[in-house]
Amino acid sequence: MEQNRNQKQPRKRALGIIVALVLLLCVSVGGSLAYLVATDGPITNIFSPATTAIRVDETCADNVESSIVVTNTGNTAVYIRVALVSGTENAEGNLVVDFYENLNNLTLSSGWVQHTDGYYYYTSPVAAYGSTNSLLGSSVTLAEGQTITVLAQCIQSEPSNAAVEAWGVDPAGLKGGN
Repeated sequence: MEQNRNQKQPRKRALGIIVALVLLLCVSVGGSLAYLVATDGPITNIFSPATTAIRVDETCADNVESSIVVTNTGNTAVYIRVALVSGTENAEGNLVVDFYENLNNLTLSSGWVQHTDGYYYYTSPVAAYGSTNSLLGSSVTLAEGQTITVLAQCIQSEPSNAAVEAWGVDPAGLKGGN
């Protein structure tokens, strides 16, 4: 009888191990399912594209143009270029472009370079919400009836070849700024 009892012990032990493994498997599967059901739905990633925008701030009083500053109002660094168009207004209020000697030899502020294409380039990227130095290193006295129209453009400074592809000029590579 004792031998019969010893034979039942290993069977009980094996049965106990099997029951424990089945319970462990059930708990694991149940826990995994509970986790998967309880987690939130898909996560939405919001991507905000970079925006480029600029504003020109001029100071002109008594026919003296003393400051032209361009402010980056976008959320990414940009290169800036400016064209100055000089002329007078006709009777209908339209601009008649004229050549004025006072724009021929401007003194430029630090960071600005005049290129052969007629544009003035700011040679450093302007950070988001930052501003350039004034384009003018000294004031310009306007002739009677003369107006100056400031045409400013910007382009993202990254990728590094963006300005070259769009403008054909690398502002960072221009030399001769004051």
